[in-house]
This record gives sequence, structure tokens and C-alpha cells, in this order.
Amino acid sequence: MWRAWPVAIDVAVRFGDGDWPDCQSHLLYRERIVPVATPDYISRTKTITCPVDLVDHTLLHALSLDRSWYDWYQWFEHFGVQPGGPLAGPTFDNHLLMMQAALSGRGVALGWIGTASDCLRQGQLTAVLKDPIILDTGLYAVVRNTRDKRIESFLKWITALAAAETEIVNGSFL
Repeated sequence: MWRAWPVAIDVAVRFGDGDWPDCQSHLLYRERIVPVATPDYISRTKTITCPVDLVDHTLLHALSLDRSWYDWYQWFEHFGVQPGGPLAGPTFDNHLLMMQAALSGRGVALGWIGTASDCLRQGQLTAVLKDPIILDTGLYAVVRNTRDKRIESFLKWITALAAAETEIVNGSFL
């Protein structure tokens, strides 16, 4: 059992860059971010055809102390858009509250695979633009020892599950 945390574990699923000491990291998927909103929000607001169009929309923001979490300013910078001032929209103290506001039709949120895939698949949310940002970070299965047959079996299972999920999400995002 690996004791990288206060409890003994065999496998951990972690978000990050995959570089953790004394363990092996198996990439499950790279994180992708795309603006999402409800079909109703999209139908009753200004048309969105390119990143600059989002400046005029209600953008839902989430606070994060983790600098690896993209915010709207970083998203606009990635696409070469300078908003020219503060961005409109409410700020929530966590990502899940922001996603709930998006599901309620209150604006456009930055959707991450981990929090938006089910809603995209079920049609509750729609990607308002089709080009996701693919981050250097992702979701990893982290193990100390892969020689254990049970751990090897688990890694095969979770890797296949993640591949199927990523395939579905890529179809929704592209």
C-alpha cells in the first residue's frame, strides 16, 4: 500500500500534470475546456460565432485559488481577445455552483470534461463554440506498484472507461 497521503491506498485518481514523486502516473485524459450554456440561453441571446462574441454575454465565473484552473480572462487571452475591461456576470465561490447557474440558463460557463460531459451528452448544455482548449493537465490514475494483477486489471478498466468518456466528449465538443 502506498502512503503518499495520510491513508494507505493502491490507486489514486488525480488531476494535474502527472508528475508526482514515488509513483507511476497513467494519463486517463487531457482536460478540455469549452464555453457551455443551455440551449434556451443560446436561443434567446445574441448569436455566438467566435470568441469575441462572448464579451457581450453574461459570463459565469468561479473563484479558484488553484492557478491551473482557467478563468475567462485566460480563455480570452488564449484566443487573442482583449475584453477591454471587467467581464460581466456573477462570480461563484466554486465551480459546481457556477455549473448549476449555467444549467439554470443564467449565462455561459467554462465547461471542463469532468463537470460538463454528462450535461453535454444529455443535451442540458451545449458547447457554444466548437474549439476546446486542450490543457497540459489532465486526469491520471496514480499507482505505486503495477505488478499487482488486481491493480493492472483496474488500470485497464479505468483507462478504457476514460477513453470511452473522452470519445463521447470529443464528439460533443467538436
